[in-house]
Amino acid sequence: MNLGLEGKVAVVSGGGRKDGIGWATIKELIEAGAKVLMGDIEIDPAYEELTGDGAVEVEKIDLSQAGNPERLVDRAIERFGKLDILINNLGVTIFRPGFLETTDDHWDMIFRTNFMSNVRASRTALPHLIESKGVIVNLASSLGTTPVPSLVDYSAFKSAVLNLTKTLSEEFSPQGVRVVAISPGAVLTPHWTRPGGALEMMAQEQGVDVETMKAEIPKMFGMTTGRMVWPEEIAAAICFAASNRVGSLTGTALSVDGGSVKTL
Repeated sequence: MNLGLEGKVAVVSGGGRKDGIGWATIKELIEAGAKVLMGDIEIDPAYEELTGDGAVEVEKIDLSQAGNPERLVDRAIERFGKLDILINNLGVTIFRPGFLETTDDHWDMIFRTNFMSNVRASRTALPHLIESKGVIVNLASSLGTTPVPSLVDYSAFKSAVLNLTKTLSEEFSPQGVRVVAISPGAVLTPHWTRPGGALEMMAQEQGVDVETMKAEIPKMFGMTTGRMVWPEEIAAAICFAASNRVGSLTGTALSVDGGSVKTL
């Protein structure tokens, strides 16, 4: 399917780790002929594989800090002369013992990283997206509608991302800007798979090996597919949502969660 993304310019927040959702999305975008500027606080050296022909540029930047999401968008305009797609992919997931152990500092960090980065980037991007009749794609989560106590702050702000998506769509769709959310379930990213990551931590807590824990995760989250979601599946949904093939898709969320959300 030709998504009509050739020549489009996209900003992707987050995605500095190889094999994550951002990485997979950037690969999908450049294969479709788009140009991309990605910003993150850490950049995997593997990005050299993607940046050789100038279709992808990366910026080492802390997008949780005020002024930096704005700078990333401005940098894309300076480099490519326009902006067609903003993908608010940045997110941090940290397991907590529970609500009472989640401090003000925890809430503040997740708020700045997982929510305010979206607000700031969107505010700067929107005048350009109005001009290009562009698209904002926000990364939400199945936890935005089915929260869990061990991710109380993350769940709350992913719910806020869904609300922001709906609100921005209401205001800016009449001006030609679509705003869509993607709600992944448990995705097999470095957050889970890296040494010391979530799979290893949970395996140690349960007294099992990592492969056994990996097989248990779909059961824990009620994923009827029987496996975790692949980053490439989320990337495909993002690029589909960003394409003009679905020009009436706005103000809603596409769930790619392996069937974990049971509500209508």
